[in-house]
Amino acid sequence: MAGWFVARLTNILNIGFAFLLPSVSFQPNLVRRNKRPQTLARRRGFTLIEALAAFAIMALALGQLLRAIGAGAENQRRADFLSRASLDGSSHLAEIGASQPLAPGDSTGRYDDGLRWRLRVAQDRTAAGLGGRPLLIGYRLRLEVLPATGSGAGFTLVAEKLVAPQPTGPAP
Repeated sequence: MAGWFVARLTNILNIGFAFLLPSVSFQPNLVRRNKRPQTLARRRGFTLIEALAAFAIMALALGQLLRAIGAGAENQRRADFLSRASLDGSSHLAEIGASQPLAPGDSTGRYDDGLRWRLRVAQDRTAAGLGGRPLLIGYRLRLEVLPATGSGAGFTLVAEKLVAPQPTGPAP
């Protein structure tokens, strides 16, 4: 009985894998105790259990294939987000202090492509010159770029900027 079951399972695996991998074939070494030849009527077709087992194996293989395709699509979406976030964020950081004033505080907004951003500017260090007057003021900028939908991890850029203080009072 066990030999018959192994032979049928081998047939099922050969049929299932011939569909997926034509070069794979399962041929176990079986010593048959019963040397009686099988008739054509006995060897024709598969039982319901054998067909269900073959469908179950193929369903598992198809499920794994679909999961792999889904993971690839998610990785592509994440790579697209990181590419856009780094481009938008680095452009935004370059503008701050040049075309936009640099002042401590928090601000938020949206880019044209729908990504959201959150900026935190904090005064960091001051370099003092002779007489204690500040020569340069350091600012620490932390820019978070977030997906448009609000779900998923964001992308953070950190930068340091040095700015000469604005003169206060009349020029000599």
